Amino acid sequence: MLYGHSSCPENDTKNDACSRRAMAQDMMALMRSPGHDRFAVAGHDGGAGIGYRMARGHPQAVSCLAVPDIVPTHAMWHNFTVRLAMRACHRLFLAQPHPLDPLAPGLGGIDKPQGCVARQIRRWSGQYRASETRAGVASLLGRERDLGVPAVDSYIEGCRRRTGRIGFAELSIHMAYDFFRLAAILQGILGRVRDGSAANADAAAVARQVRPLAETAWCFARKAGA
Repeated sequence: MLYGHSSCPENDTKNDACSRRAMAQDMMALMRSPGHDRFAVAGHDGGAGIGYRMARGHPQAVSCLAVPDIVPTHAMWHNFTVRLAMRACHRLFLAQPHPLDPLAPGLGGIDKPQGCVARQIRRWSGQYRASETRAGVASLLGRERDLGVPAVDSYIEGCRRRTGRIGFAELSIHMAYDFFRLAAILQGILGRVRDGSAANADAAAVARQVRPLAETAWCFARKAGA
């Protein structure tokens, strides 16, 4: 599935046709069609939300659930701040009943119509310009403490206190997954550089981080037994 290239059903006034509940039902039907009555589910980002719905609605079918790169919905809504609301306002609008008139609640004078896109571009550009003064991902590895990033042991101890778990034998698997994912994202940028479709003239410099990220991922994969 590619962003902007996947089909979707005609929506209705309750947003039911494109809801996560409806997509969870589709996934359940897909898994049951070849005869799978009980199975594990893994969902990333938006797919994780569908995984939540599958597990909540069909606990007898979902044996276990893995949801990387998403904040639990309950935690998000119960820890919302004004700053987060300003940065994720589009998600709040998506949750409103259809049709939504943005002028009705007095949002028309907050910014110009193109303000949201322009702000996001400025933000991305600023982050990239700030990164130009650094030597890249490879120079950061092994220097986490110098940069103020807590040590892995500190994260593990904090997680142990909150969850009561004794060990985290699968930590290397998660680390390998995360670094391979980052490498894959930058590999996509490298493909656009090769095809001449990269929007940023400096994209090639970013793409050069693919190898150090992949090598780091492979180190964790080997620790995990690969």
